[in-house]
Amino acid sequence: MAAAKAGAESTRTCVVSKEQWPEGRLLRLVLGPEGQPFVDLQSRAGGRGVYVRADSLAEALAPKALGKTFRGRAKVLASPEIEAVLKATRQALDQRLFELCGLARRAAKVELGVDAVVEGLAEGGGPVVVVIADDLSARSLERVEEAMARRAGGVTRIPLGTQNELGRAVGRDRLGVLLVSDERFRSRLECEAERRSGLRITSLDDSRKSH
Repeated sequence: MAAAKAGAESTRTCVVSKEQWPEGRLLRLVLGPEGQPFVDLQSRAGGRGVYVRADSLAEALAPKALGKTFRGRAKVLASPEIEAVLKATRQALDQRLFELCGLARRAAKVELGVDAVVEGLAEGGGPVVVVIADDLSARSLERVEEAMARRAGGVTRIPLGTQNELGRAVGRDRLGVLLVSDERFRSRLECEAERRSGLRITSLDDSRKSH
């Protein structure tokens, strides 16, 4: 993705790269009362904050960078503490994605289940988001992937949690897959998924690969 052009929407400067990006594509890094750095995911915390791309968050949390950014007021973090911040941020982004799925469901802007998603993918050609539970069965996943491959328009695939977790988000016991074509919800899901995908957390990612 290229850096945002001025005037396209509200932009902020990444504290690491010094490039301007749409504010919604960045993470806001702030300090707690005792100097503990944390990510203010929805930019609601008070105090001075800085913005950083997700793939640069670990670099922004390094002792030298923190000291420079917050002028010595930030608590110095050891490597395990940096990874804990990254992990907490990813978990918060996961939760935000679940919340958006639930909001789209309440607004009747989703197709739920394999049959409905496959049918939805066959209709029209505009961009869509397909959210897929990590434990969707191989056969169901194959059907969805085949339908995505046939889709004329762009398809953004977002892996998210288990069928139990995805189901709870939309008021069902279990759900393996859902589709969102509504532009407002689709763009918000894509934005949060992009921020999440930029985070690299060694212990968590390695654990997922082992399953």
